[in-house]
Amino acid sequence: MFKKTRYLLLAALVCAALTVYAGVTYVHGYLRLETVVVTARNVLPGEVIGQQDVKLQEVPASIVPSGIVTGTQDAVGKTVQGFLSAGAPVTQASLQPASAAGLAGKLNAYPGRQAIAIEANAYTMVGYGLKDGDMVDLTMTPKQGAIQPVTMQNIPILTAPLQGQQGGALVLGVYDDQRLALITALVQGQDVRITLRPSERSS
Repeated sequence: MFKKTRYLLLAALVCAALTVYAGVTYVHGYLRLETVVVTARNVLPGEVIGQQDVKLQEVPASIVPSGIVTGTQDAVGKTVQGFLSAGAPVTQASLQPASAAGLAGKLNAYPGRQAIAIEANAYTMVGYGLKDGDMVDLTMTPKQGAIQPVTMQNIPILTAPLQGQQGGALVLGVYDDQRLALITALVQGQDVRITLRPSERSS
């Protein structure tokens, strides 16, 4: 009887020790601090982060999300993809190379193409209904003579004025030979019109 009681007491002491150890480990883990990068001000989408825009801050390691940036050198020079409020942690997912922003970034999706801007009007904008990412056909027709019009197909719209907005520039992604042909047509005053291609996404 005494021997059985002694074993039960020993088991209880072991369990208590393990509980205390787990609690201490949890507390130490929670209290352990880790240095992370946070924003020093509100940063808008598309902005390139400068040295003055970020700072280091110590936070409990237990609340540090995965993929967080821990060195300012890993954030400076990168472009923010979404809005970051002042004091927000900077994560790898919220950043992209500066070259991926703006027209240069859009061109990365169309290897071999260059960006060229033409006047946005009712004919080049298909009634001012085009938007970024649309695929179009472009037709250039001489105003005099019997020369057949030239058509370029599958041209991506890199940047278009807001739908319904009149005027401005329409930026196309073209290959080098297409760029030369388009510049020639514009210089010669040819009639340039654009046709919107149907979406390839299934309904």
